[in-house]
Amino acid sequence: MEPAVTAQEANYARYASGVRDCIPLLDPAVAGDPSIYPPPEIIEKLEPAIPLSGARRFGRRSDLEPQAR
Repeated sequence: MEPAVTAQEANYARYASGVRDCIPLLDPAVAGDPSIYPPPEIIEKLEPAIPLSGARRFGRRSDLEPQAR
């Protein structure tokens, strides 16, 4: 994807882009917002999510469905 295009999208939607080359093109209010781009000390503490198995996903989805009384 083109950095200029993804920067426009991120500026409009106020979300982080996965295209690192667009960061210099972002509005300073977006690039400097710690809720959009967390500071390095927060990023160091993050852990990747572990994908759930099919059975586990099904269990979670069924937890949200209404239960018969």
